[in-house]
Amino acid sequence: MASDVLHLIDMLYEMIDEAKGATFSSDKCVISRNEVLDMLGEIRAQLPSELQKAQQLIRARDDYVEAAKREADAKAQSSASASGGITITGEGDPDIDALVLRRAEAKKAKDFAEADRIRDELKAQGIEVTDTKDGASWKRV
Repeated sequence: MASDVLHLIDMLYEMIDEAKGATFSSDKCVISRNEVLDMLGEIRAQLPSELQKAQQLIRARDDYVEAAKREADAKAQSSASASGGITITGEGDPDIDALVLRRAEAKKAKDFAEADRIRDELKAQGIEVTDTKDGASWKRV
């Protein structure tokens, strides 16, 4: 149906483009009023269904994104339980997540020298780590 609307718009464009110019005016033309009104009526009739389809697509996309977020949250919780209850949040780079997790584990084991070494390694890569009550979060700076 979208192609029908586009086809009608193309026909309307062609009608105006090919119309005879009005006498003594270069920016005005003579077209059949009834023909143009009929085309506009058809376009108007078809647009609500096109808009409804677009809204359905947007809702489906939103549902998909929400499901992906729920799945990511579930994986993060599963990862937190697998890593001894330490939660790591960041920008989704698994290598950085692993380093931040190792740092959090070193701090938990009171191996502060190792935790500091990892922090310095992350800092050299442009990563800022913030400790949280459940683990750590990181971001690129």
